[in-house]
Amino acid sequence: MKNAFLRLVGIMSVFALALTLLAIGNVRLAGAQDDAGSCRYVNADGSVSGELYLSLDDCAMTVLDETVRLGLSEGYGLFDKYALRTEANGDVYAAPTDNVTDVNNLEWEYLGNLYGDQTQAVAPTPGVPSTVGNTQPSGTNQTEGVVPTTLQQIFDIAAEDINDFWMNTFKDYGYQYTEPQIVLFDRSRVSTGCGVAPQEVGPFYCNIDHTMYYPEWFMDQQWRTFGDYAVVTIIAHEWGHAIQNLLGVLNNGDYTIQIELQADCFSGAYTNYANERSTKIRLDDSDVEEGANALFHAGDPYGTEWWDEQAHGNGDQRYEAFSDGFKYGVSDC
Repeated sequence: MKNAFLRLVGIMSVFALALTLLAIGNVRLAGAQDDAGSCRYVNADGSVSGELYLSLDDCAMTVLDETVRLGLSEGYGLFDKYALRTEANGDVYAAPTDNVTDVNNLEWEYLGNLYGDQTQAVAPTPGVPSTVGNTQPSGTNQTEGVVPTTLQQIFDIAAEDINDFWMNTFKDYGYQYTEPQIVLFDRSRVSTGCGVAPQEVGPFYCNIDHTMYYPEWFMDQQWRTFGDYAVVTIIAHEWGHAIQNLLGVLNNGDYTIQIELQADCFSGAYTNYANERSTKIRLDDSDVEEGANALFHAGDPYGTEWWDEQAHGNGDQRYEAFSDGFKYGVSDC
């Protein structure tokens, strides 16, 4: 990666004059947080992505999102005349590139952690749901107070609880409910009713076999990056697609982004149930935010077209959809 990145130093002179570095996390540097500049992602082969015009905060988040999506431990980007380095744990570093001819001479300065102070510096804050505090240990717990220590345990607890939520919801509305199946796989590829999927694919729902598929590497990464309730939120999101299939709205001609945001909303509605009525899961003050953050960071890069077949919504849209479901319930989705 360093050798590929070195080839980019020569083209940095085409960027606009450098803006003063902005504040990220708890670190304050001179400059206005809303200033914007040229933002690009540096690919592994040394090429750069299409240029976006973003604030430093949003540029760093875009670089981090792509880094996490590719399953990398660190990624690189360019913000005007600065190089950015993001690590999968959310740490962000910047280095001026003026008069630099060797990537090894870049003087990296730590700016902060995008996860540690997200609501103040990076993430949107409208309608952030609050949780009811309790005396249970932090994390996703059974009523008996058992804290899951493996990914499979999180899946087992979450699946039972999410199924209870939807079974009762369908009963209340007088609809027929069919429980979907779950596959957590660590193989190089997995055979599904919708075809063979490679390990690199993200979580998905197949309507042909009414089964949700979750690659273990991805779910483990979400757990370690955001927390255990982030895993539950993603499970609930894919479960939302199964619900859409049962309701006959999964393939009704809506844009993909509408389908995805509704699944985020369903995930938020379940989270309200988990927070207030579940007998299997108890949430603490950080859990709801973990779920919202996971969806925010998985948002599309700004500028993604609404009709893109892979579109899920940008971070603001996904955060808002989750929050709406949490505050207003399934009927608002």
